[in-house]
Amino acid sequence: MIKYFGLTLLAAVSLTLLSGCMSGPDYEKPETAMPDAWHQSVQQNFKSGEPDIQHWWTVFNDPVLNALIDAAATNNLDVKTAAARIEQAAALRGVSASRFYPEIVGSGAASTVQVRESEVPAGQDRQGELYQAGLSMAWELDLWGRIRRSVESADASLQASVENYRDMLVVLYSEIAVNYINIRTLQERIAFAENNLTKQTETLELTQNRFDSGLVPALDVSQAELNRSRTASALPELRRETVKAVNRLSILTGQMPYALEQQLSAAKPVPSAPKTVTVGLPAELLRQRPDIRAAERNLAAQNAKIGATSAELYPTLTLPGSLTLQAPTGSDFFSSANTAYSFGPQLRLNLF
Repeated sequence: MIKYFGLTLLAAVSLTLLSGCMSGPDYEKPETAMPDAWHQSVQQNFKSGEPDIQHWWTVFNDPVLNALIDAAATNNLDVKTAAARIEQAAALRGVSASRFYPEIVGSGAASTVQVRESEVPAGQDRQGELYQAGLSMAWELDLWGRIRRSVESADASLQASVENYRDMLVVLYSEIAVNYINIRTLQERIAFAENNLTKQTETLELTQNRFDSGLVPALDVSQAELNRSRTASALPELRRETVKAVNRLSILTGQMPYALEQQLSAAKPVPSAPKTVTVGLPAELLRQRPDIRAAERNLAAQNAKIGATSAELYPTLTLPGSLTLQAPTGSDFFSSANTAYSFGPQLRLNLF
C-alpha cells in the first residue's frame, strides 16, 4: 500500500508540473488609437503638466464645497454599496483561489443502536453504542488551467469593482459640484431679482405720480406694472429651484432633505474656475476614466471565463482519500481493526 501511495503521489506531482497548458485564449489588452496632441483650436486655455484629477474640485477654492464632498465620500449610500461590492469581489476571489488546495471534510458521531430481539442471544442487552469519525479529502489537479483561469477572472472582476467604485465617486463629486454651483447661482439671481423688484416698484410709483400730474399717458403706468409683475412672478420659481437643489445636495451627502438648508441659507459668490486648465495627452486622459478602465477589466474577466469553461471539455483528475474510524466502545476506537481508509486517483470526463 505504501508503494502504491508513493507511485500515485509521484504521478500527481508529475502531472502538476506538466500542467503548464492553459485552456482558452490569452487576454490581450485592446489598443485605442488616440492623437498625440490636442487640436490647436482647443489649446488656448490649456497648459501642459500633470493634472490633479483626484482633487479637481479644490481649484474652486471653496471650503463649503470641499466639506460637502468630504461628507459625501463618507455618508453617501451609493458609495457604501460600491465599497461593499469590492469586498464581495475580494471574497469571491478567495473562493476561486481556494480550489488550488485540497478540500478536507471531517465528521464525527456517537449514537445508540437498537438491535432486534431475534438477533440478540437471550439475556444480553438489545441496545449498544456506536462511535464514528471520518476524514475525507478531494484535491483536483489543475491540468488544463480551469482553476487558474477562474482566479484570473476573479482578479479582473475585483479590479473592475474597484474602478466602478472610483467611477461612482467621479459621478457623485460632479453632481455635488453642479448642484452647489447651481445653488450659489440661484441665490445670486434671487438677489438680482429682489434688487430689480425694488427699483421697479420705485419706478412704478414715480410713473403713477407723473400720470396723476398729467405728464405721461396711462400706457406708461401699465408698462411699469407689467415689468414689476414679471419680476415678482419669477422670484417664487427661483426660490423653489433653490429648495430643490438644497434637497438634492442633502441626499447626495447622505443626509435627510432640508439638512443643509441652514448651512446654505447665507448667499455666497458663485465659485469661479481658473482661467487655465492643466491637461495631459489625450491618451492619458482616456486612461484616467474609471468607467473605461472598468469596461476593460470586465472584458478581461469574460475572456478568462472562456478558458475556465473550455477546460470542462477535458478530463478532470482528482485525488480523493478517506479515513474512517468506527467502534462500539470508546476504548477500541483507535484499533487498527476498526480503521478503514482509501486513496487513489479519480478521472472524470464529461461525455456530453
